[in-house]
Amino acid sequence: MASTTIECDVCNENFDSGNHKPLCLSCGHTFCFSCISNLSRLPETKNCPKCRKPFSQRIDEMMVNYALIPSENTARPHAPSSLSEAPCLHQGKALDFLCMDCMELVCFTCARGTHVTHKIEFIDDLTQENQAVLNSWTKIRSTMRDNLERVNNLVTVSDDILSLMDEILDLRTEFQGWKDSLLAQKLSTEQDLQAWDAPASGVIENKRHECKEMLRRLKLKPPENMYTAEIRARLSAALKKYDSLQTYELATYEDGVPWTVTSRAEGERAVASLANNIKPSRLVG
Repeated sequence: MASTTIECDVCNENFDSGNHKPLCLSCGHTFCFSCISNLSRLPETKNCPKCRKPFSQRIDEMMVNYALIPSENTARPHAPSSLSEAPCLHQGKALDFLCMDCMELVCFTCARGTHVTHKIEFIDDLTQENQAVLNSWTKIRSTMRDNLERVNNLVTVSDDILSLMDEILDLRTEFQGWKDSLLAQKLSTEQDLQAWDAPASGVIENKRHECKEMLRRLKLKPPENMYTAEIRARLSAALKKYDSLQTYELATYEDGVPWTVTSRAEGERAVASLANNIKPSRLVG
């Protein structure tokens, strides 16, 4: 079979749906994603390797020539070699782009589809010193620092809880004494109840004395433990801090631009935006 139908004329690799997916230049010629990626990073004017006509398209603006992608049973296996080449869960494509709005790796199809109104960066651009993506690089670093801070805070909470558990174990003797006091009062109350239900007999004076004693014990409260309130308060504080750290602030859309709302996450984002009086110019479904 002719190489123009299944192979890239630059690297002679078979076209596939991954790193060698066929992309069309504005002149109509097709080359693989990998070769065009390398070509796009050149500082000088980009020219078609075949006809030498210049092109200015971004990779995410190029159309995929699906007619040149072999069927699954004849396609050359493509083993992912990095995170950006892992198969997309939705499209089965390589995840070569990062949606800066959602902070998710996306494939070419998703970048042109459900994320079309979002800011998209090419992974290879983010791994190099490229001034054009400096803001995105800074945002990613900021997100990493925020995640690190959350994890560090959760580590602190776990330390607090573990320390509290150690203290509770050290107080085992005190808690056992508290339980013994409660059991003694339980037994005394059960005996009083039985005596109260028993038929009157014996000397009246003795019954009067027993009755007074039982009535006096009615006012007795169960013995308290001085540590329970402190433990409860400290555990409650630790759990509240944990809950607050687990509650992530929802991202919002930009004001006055089209919003893409095709998933639950994007729906939550839209609600958070509206709650902050941020409105779209239109909705993209």
